Amino acid sequence: NILLDQILDVKIHRVKSSSDRKQRMEEIAEELQDEGKVPYIIPTGGSTKLGALGYVLFMKEIAEQSEEMEITFDYLIFPTGSAGTQAGIVLGKKLYYPEIEIMGIGVGDGREEIIADVQKITSELQEEWALDLAISDTDIIVLEGYYGQGYGDPSKEMIDAVKLIAQLEGIFLDPVYNGKAMVGLIDLISREEILADSNVLFLHSGGGPAIFSYANAFAKKL
Repeated sequence: NILLDQILDVKIHRVKSSSDRKQRMEEIAEELQDEGKVPYIIPTGGSTKLGALGYVLFMKEIAEQSEEMEITFDYLIFPTGSAGTQAGIVLGKKLYYPEIEIMGIGVGDGREEIIADVQKITSELQEEWALDLAISDTDIIVLEGYYGQGYGDPSKEMIDAVKLIAQLEGIFLDPVYNGKAMVGLIDLISREEILADSNVLFLHSGGGPAIFSYANAFAKKL
């Protein structure tokens, strides 16, 4: 993304920590408004009610396909970080697939922050659609302990998981999100938190090209 920004010759503002991003974006947006411009703030991960809507419809599609294929999924496992994906899935489950158990594998922000953001986005979606569905914190499962030293930081477990799925299934997982979510899924199965005869749906949320940025990390293991 930085390379694309540099090609476009845009001005990049750096912050000291991720916790400063939101406030700084709002400050810059206000400055641009004062100049007569029309800024649009895109939060981390595009996690807005509009972005989350895609995953509400994802759950609708999964429910329809499950019925057509006569398959009932017991679990849906997916990476969660900036909350947009999980917000859409949580609301979509309520609307279209209430019997499935959904588990987000944390890959970035802390559990409490993700839960709060999911609640905020689902509330905005419900207000937009005039819905009144009860969503409690217990509906928002965020499992921590699988992202290693930090966001985007490669871990041995992630590298092993990416290699395993590539070699067994011919599917490449990105190292930042899906690779670490797969670490979580493998651990849940190995500890029998998810039983071997369960039907598990794993959401591959994309990002495959990111694997090329981790060539050195994989080279050490190859």
